[in-house]
Amino acid sequence: MRQRQATRNETLGSLLRMLEVGDVHGAGDRQYYLEQRGEGVPIIYEETRALTGTEPSHELIGGAELRLNMPSARPPVPGIQGEVSVTVQCRPLAGATVLVLYPNKTWLREETDTLGCLRFGFHSELPITVFCAAPARRARVERGWRPPDALEIELEACRTAVPW
Repeated sequence: MRQRQATRNETLGSLLRMLEVGDVHGAGDRQYYLEQRGEGVPIIYEETRALTGTEPSHELIGGAELRLNMPSARPPVPGIQGEVSVTVQCRPLAGATVLVLYPNKTWLREETDTLGCLRFGFHSELPITVFCAAPARRARVERGWRPPDALEIELEACRTAVPW
């Protein structure tokens, strides 16, 4: 696939070269869906590697058909459990919203339990970003957190607005 590309449907390719991308998320600086012949293969490999850590594989079947196997995001790594605890003035905060941003561009959104904790699995040992928020509290972002170390987040109270 990387050595030789061919447009299998010239009509479709022609239409995609005329179709403007507009404000489609992830389009970058592209103007049209198809700008150059063969540019999709490197994009497929780069994006799949970035999302899953593995390249897609392909095989030619019967000299005429191509099978492309694209891996999905990795399942949680056995034995690696993440734990986030959220407190306010050193007391557990139940119901705080925790957003976990994995490096493969997936995410998890949950609330802390009655003990102010949230436990979840990891897909890799790569660092992740955690965003935590709660009503009347100042939100926090922790970047570069690595499992299985526990993450403790202390939220501060927001200043109350003075009525005019």
